[in-house]
Amino acid sequence: MSELFKSLAKIDTSETVPENKIVEQIIKCINDSGYTFNDINVNKPWGAYFRFGEQDEEKFIHEFFPGVNPAQSTLGKGGRLNIKILLADPGQGLSWQYHRRRSEAWTFITEGAYKRSMKNQEGDLQKANAGDIVQFKPLERHRLIGCTNAYTIVAEIWQHTDPDNPSDENDIVRLIDDYSRVSKKELFLAQASDFISNHLSAFK
Repeated sequence: MSELFKSLAKIDTSETVPENKIVEQIIKCINDSGYTFNDINVNKPWGAYFRFGEQDEEKFIHEFFPGVNPAQSTLGKGGRLNIKILLADPGQGLSWQYHRRRSEAWTFITEGAYKRSMKNQEGDLQKANAGDIVQFKPLERHRLIGCTNAYTIVAEIWQHTDPDNPSDENDIVRLIDDYSRVSKKELFLAQASDFISNHLSAFK
């Protein structure tokens, strides 16, 4: 378990602590560990994220995804990764979503939960303990959910499936969202794809 992992895991994440105090502690832990920020967004409706620079990729992978070598971390395709720390507020969840041009991997630094499925319908809630690592394939539906009575902290990597056309924040297809961010066009296309897939399987 890495130094940064340990320091983040020691943060008091109980629901009584204001979010800005949690954010301040995360920033201090990251700075004390020698990482460099590229972007901090504390205005997400579900919480916040902290994005690191390319120079921190190898160190981040070593600390949060032990046993994964550089080639494995990029799915054998080379190119760059996107590395983040996610903060989910108590009882809040990211959208039920998928991506076309990336896989994702999460390491839970504190307890939390998630859902996953290859279908548009939400999968069952799965609890995660600190240290659990979860991998999602492209097009796999997934959702991070914070604990009901505590903040949830997660290390995340984006693994781009096409290094020449890397994924970005626009590569998010939201199917269900608690904050009214679902695109009707994307939802229709996802539902049509699901319908076709289900009916084709009946002929196999």
